Amino acid sequence: MTQIPIIEKVVVFLLDKQRFAIPLNTVRQIVRAVEVTAVPDAPPTICGVINYHGSVIPVYDFHQRMGISGVITRPDNRFIITSMSGFVIALRVDDIEGIVALSDENLVLSDSIQRGLDIYGVVKTTDRLVIVYNMEAFLNSEEISFLMQDEFDPPSNVGKYDS
Repeated sequence: MTQIPIIEKVVVFLLDKQRFAIPLNTVRQIVRAVEVTAVPDAPPTICGVINYHGSVIPVYDFHQRMGISGVITRPDNRFIITSMSGFVIALRVDDIEGIVALSDENLVLSDSIQRGLDIYGVVKTTDRLVIVYNMEAFLNSEEISFLMQDEFDPPSNVGKYDS
């Protein structure tokens, strides 16, 4: 059984009026959306690339992952610059709601729900449940294969922005 890493806080974001979250310790920066350059033959979830501090990084379309198609990047969207599976990736989301501290009272770990999910767990807020995604188990094999191409150069991509 894989040991679940301990996280203390999550960033809650909005996607088509639904709330989701990722561990704060995987977030490098949250920025306003910029123009995305399309990449030929990319998986449907990779909507293109952006220039992030001089490096080309892929933009992951969270909408597509959730089955919401036809969404275009708008200036009021946000990109969450994050680390997942050894890559620096921008997650395209509608907006950021805030940061939530986790405790034994408000977090149900995924092993309690179902094994093998790409989620860390579920946070209970005052008015609803928020899924917390496990960024290390998030990408599928097609996405990882695409990211392994030379354009993204994982070894120089990882850690470049760590402070």
